[in-house]
Amino acid sequence: MFPNASALATVSTPGDLIANSRPGDSWAQLNYAAMNGRDESYILKPFIGNDGRNYVSKPTLNQRGEVEYKAFVTNAPALLPLYAWQAFDDVVVRALRFRLRAMAAVRAAGLEKTVPNAMGKTVLVAQNSTDVSAATISMDPSRRSETDRQQLDTTLFPLAIVHKDLDFNQREIMASQNAGVNGVNFPIDTEGAESAAYAVAQAIDQLLLGTTGTFSYGGGTIYGFLNFPQRVQKINMTTPDGTNGVSVLNDILSMRQSLINTKHYGPYAWFACTDWTQFLDQDFKTYADQTLRQRILATGAQDGISQIVTCDQMTTGKFQCALVEMLPRTVRAVVGFEAQTVQWVIGSASIRGPSRSATRCIRGPPQR
Repeated sequence: MFPNASALATVSTPGDLIANSRPGDSWAQLNYAAMNGRDESYILKPFIGNDGRNYVSKPTLNQRGEVEYKAFVTNAPALLPLYAWQAFDDVVVRALRFRLRAMAAVRAAGLEKTVPNAMGKTVLVAQNSTDVSAATISMDPSRRSETDRQQLDTTLFPLAIVHKDLDFNQREIMASQNAGVNGVNFPIDTEGAESAAYAVAQAIDQLLLGTTGTFSYGGGTIYGFLNFPQRVQKINMTTPDGTNGVSVLNDILSMRQSLINTKHYGPYAWFACTDWTQFLDQDFKTYADQTLRQRILATGAQDGISQIVTCDQMTTGKFQCALVEMLPRTVRAVVGFEAQTVQWVIGSASIRGPSRSATRCIRGPPQR
């Protein structure tokens, strides 16, 4: 992609520098849009060109509206060649794709809010409001209906950053820069970056599920499914044993009815800890032709449970679960930028997931 990297060059394919984070969307396109055209994270990814000079790869928009990377000489001290950055980003994106369960389900449902230039903001200002009264039915559209004055209350949502640092020594860096047999570079170990990405994914899901406590900053607090103050709770769930599928289903339907009674009409997703796994795929009842999983998913399309998400970041031993209405008024992921690996200071790296000064970081977006 940069055969010589000794002059201005263009990456052949948009987003080649970073592996695709979601099917159909390149990391470049997502991050460029999220940063509102001011994505300066490329400054934190200087690489060593084949000529020994240091470069950064700046994202720009071409005439087709696609993001392309152009290489520019920089004074920033670079630690790694371009291929090493690509290797890190490949494993980071892959790890997040497989490890994010709860957050991936929310984003896959289109329930997300992108915050432009999130690195330049610390909180998201939102409003809570009362509902409006009923609409008017008449034969005259010019007739005045009842006018509402909603009660509004401003709230703050912290734009937190999920990050994990990793380091490698000078010898590993020098080995990655040397040509080996047949001109093949010695690879730098990417296991540390992959493990750091796992840690970031776990923390994001724990925050969303509410199993790791809350996070507060600037007068606002991030809550999860299991610690949101206004959640509806059911504390007498039937413990599945492989023979009581009818009772288990009735309890889940009771959970749904509790949400309907509070004007949350679905569709729903059911998030369950791993304790449920062995029972979900057993027969719903003796000699049944459906498993418990199939029977739960057969509750309906519009007001039924359309998805079961098994989450290993939920507490085990108590058959924890959460039924969530999958609508923007109930849950959304707040996304400042996609996860990436950056070089904070010489000799170290961090996985930031948006801010802190540290070493190489895989970063993930702020989440609600």
